[in-house]
Amino acid sequence: MACKEHDRLKNDWQEKERESCRLSMSNYGRSINRTLAERDSANTQRIIAETLWMNHIKSCAICQSEGKKSWEVDKHPPNY
Repeated sequence: MACKEHDRLKNDWQEKERESCRLSMSNYGRSINRTLAERDSANTQRIIAETLWMNHIKSCAICQSEGKKSWEVDKHPPNY
């Protein structure tokens, strides 16, 4: 069982991932510069959220324990 902060950070990352995907697959017919800026911003926010999540996993004793050895703890986000 992961801690509440882990769950919150994971959910935040998933929301940012969805937003990044949504922006990369839409906005056709709009200003290219504006669209690219929105995509870049969403991708940056996704990377920040993922970094915060991964840093939490590496530093949280609760997330690392759960009866597992340190190398058995899943420290990577799921692939979609």
